[in-house]
Amino acid sequence: MPQVFGYGRYHVYVYPERGAPHKSRHCHVRQGTSAKGKQVETVLLLPSLLRVAGPAIAADVMDYIREHVDEIVNAWERYNANEKNEKA
Repeated sequence: MPQVFGYGRYHVYVYPERGAPHKSRHCHVRQGTSAKGKQVETVLLLPSLLRVAGPAIAADVMDYIREHVDEIVNAWERYNANEKNEKA
């Protein structure tokens, strides 16, 4: 999964389509690992950044993501060029 950018311990990724088409444009924000060693991840719709899964993201990190939402959307479109999804 291609990383779009990182901000501190947070890293934003987009998945290319594999098999079934995505239901909507979205990104994954990884926040490190939990005490049990599991990856902590939040899913945000694009370009609205509405959280649809996972824990809340710190306000300063969300501000940074908002400033770079066009970069995330461009990456999503680049990796999913054949999909015909509506914007969230």
